[in-house]
Amino acid sequence: MTPNRLIAVLYRVGLGCLTPMLLAGPVWSAPLYPDEVVRRSVAGHPAVKRARSLTEAALAYGQGAGALPNPILQLSTVAGDPDADSNSLVQTLEIAGQPGLRQKAADNTTAAKAAQEKALRNSVGLAAALAYYDYWEALQNAEQADRQIAITNQLREVAQQRFQLGEISANERLRLQLLSGQSQTILSLAQGDLDLAQQKLEILLQEPGPFELPTVLDPLPIAPMLGSLSEADLLAGVESGPLGRPELEAAEREAAAAAWVAKLTGRAGAPNLQLSAYSARLGQGSEQGVQLSVVMPLFDWGRLGAAHARDKKLVEAQGFQLELVRRQVTSDLGTAATRYRVAKGRRIALGDQAQQADQLSRTATQGYEIGLLSLVELLEIHTTFRESLRQYIGAEADSQRARVQLYWAFGWPMTDVGGSAENNGE
Repeated sequence: MTPNRLIAVLYRVGLGCLTPMLLAGPVWSAPLYPDEVVRRSVAGHPAVKRARSLTEAALAYGQGAGALPNPILQLSTVAGDPDADSNSLVQTLEIAGQPGLRQKAADNTTAAKAAQEKALRNSVGLAAALAYYDYWEALQNAEQADRQIAITNQLREVAQQRFQLGEISANERLRLQLLSGQSQTILSLAQGDLDLAQQKLEILLQEPGPFELPTVLDPLPIAPMLGSLSEADLLAGVESGPLGRPELEAAEREAAAAAWVAKLTGRAGAPNLQLSAYSARLGQGSEQGVQLSVVMPLFDWGRLGAAHARDKKLVEAQGFQLELVRRQVTSDLGTAATRYRVAKGRRIALGDQAQQADQLSRTATQGYEIGLLSLVELLEIHTTFRESLRQYIGAEADSQRARVQLYWAFGWPMTDVGGSAENNGE
């Protein structure tokens, strides 16, 4: 008997209005949405706090990087018979542009640290969002396994009644008992997966579980959506490229900082001016005056040249690193966009299959109760629905994971994706 014919038969006998037991879920009093998980995980993560401290350290250094060398005050006295002393105040003036070069290098280093902090925040946010959907998937599978046990228990009661009436054999009753054991095994495995997923969230949120998630049925379970950007908005940036990725900005700033540092070391042998005010006394005579001097190294033993050669090679290395990052973020975006399209298509296809299997399973139990279905047909229908629903739940979670990875690949801030607690599905 085909599924469509079975449904038609059951509707003709008045059994098409079966109450949906499989998808009746609990009502959560305090649902946890992915946006909140991301924000709380990022705010409390020690790696993010460390990155913030490094950014502030670079900013503090940059505030004085372009300043002149400190003036030097020299006070001296002589012990013994000679009545002599000499005091001076010396200010070195760097005339080869060193203060400006130091400031530009420091400013780019500060910008690089800030961009690295943004990149880390996004990475932590991505991990939190993925952990959320892992937990949602495991929770849905555990709930479905628990509901399957309730259905199996109902079937066992029906089978016991039909066995007592002599309508089924002892073998059929035994098969239902075996099905009950299999359902318990599936529930144990699902609970194990749920425990592992819960541990991830507990570490990220630093709070004990279990966590209550919103339940949305339409008619199949739908995972809460992170952010509110439409599919058109998500895919619009694929052609333009990942211009907003902070990893790319950090690499660009590090390359610029290295270039300014190389210019600075290249001027290590440049002459400086020294302005000094002095007072000297020898015996009964004393002298005071102001002196302007030109100070330069007589020659280089090789240390200054070696430092400049090293820094030029570091500039070259940073250029290669920038190209590597540019290629990586471009690859990330292309991979994320493709994965999102595939995951969404898979979710749609499996959703259609699960809805058809759901429609069939809603009527199968009562069909077995009145003898329209054999036990073999009933078990086949329930097995098909259970597997279809499991595959759909995985596809739904995977489509949401692919969606947040696309957010991350674009470089949009994971803690500011325009989401709200009103977003229940796409």
